[in-house]
Amino acid sequence: MEGPAWQRPRSERLLMRAVPRCTATNFLLVFPCEEWHPPSVGAGQRREPASCPAAPTSRERKRVVVSRLGRTAISVLIAIGSLVGPVGTDTALAHCPGTDPGASWRAYAAGSQGFSWTNVEGMRARIEWGNGNPCSLPSGQAFTLESVTVCRDGTCDGWLQVGWVKRQGYSGPNMYCEFAPKSGAVGKWKIYEFPLSINTHLYTARQVYDPDRGEPMWQCLLGTTIKWDRTTSNMGLASGTYTVAQGETNARHATIGKMDPYRLHYTDIRYMNDSTWYISNLNLNSPPIPYEVDEPLIGELRNWTIPHS
Repeated sequence: MEGPAWQRPRSERLLMRAVPRCTATNFLLVFPCEEWHPPSVGAGQRREPASCPAAPTSRERKRVVVSRLGRTAISVLIAIGSLVGPVGTDTALAHCPGTDPGASWRAYAAGSQGFSWTNVEGMRARIEWGNGNPCSLPSGQAFTLESVTVCRDGTCDGWLQVGWVKRQGYSGPNMYCEFAPKSGAVGKWKIYEFPLSINTHLYTARQVYDPDRGEPMWQCLLGTTIKWDRTTSNMGLASGTYTVAQGETNARHATIGKMDPYRLHYTDIRYMNDSTWYISNLNLNSPPIPYEVDEPLIGELRNWTIPHS
């Protein structure tokens, strides 16, 4: 069905199906790069790092995690990670690790909001810390994450996403910023990861004017700390018309959110227009079994996984 995703019937909203994952470096863990095609094009196709294109096109999605840490910094961060540790890690589900569902497979427990009357310059939410089981894949690239996203449009051709991610082999989640420039923009697709303390944090993706650089910037924040930024000209993205709050995994039977009867909670979900933050009224998707999502109040979202055998 054509048209922006937010205009589709609720039963047909498969949120962010074109959202790819391309992971390169997480401290001492190195994974191959991958290229993804949206569902309208076909199943995902893997490529080795050397053959990953340098820039995205309108038909492709690429992700690269960039690590700029020296060996000393790596040692420090690993020490920090050992302090926060895997607190309350969910028990592996009955079929975990199971079989590889294929490169293009994703499951979402999410909510979205489309805007036909205004431009969106940011999205934020307080997202509870979680340490769910990402399961495992033969590729070594299984993950589970929670995030908020500002998309250029309903097809998400260009976005900024911020949240936390736990990948296969991690002892706990990292905070991450993902910059996905519009097709044809000068910028490159990149993900930046940072250590994360055990707490509910405010995650923010926003666009603000930087007088020192003389142009607007897309910023990724943890609390009030700017973790990374990119110019709007680099992103080819001045504002958005579609926002998403979502739990996501790429491995069958992995945990999204928390295990029932517990819930992973988003609060104070807001979008920004003209420097003012407004409460978000999300439309929920219909997650596949065994995942669930609800909206206790406007501006909130919860997701969880049903134990199954």
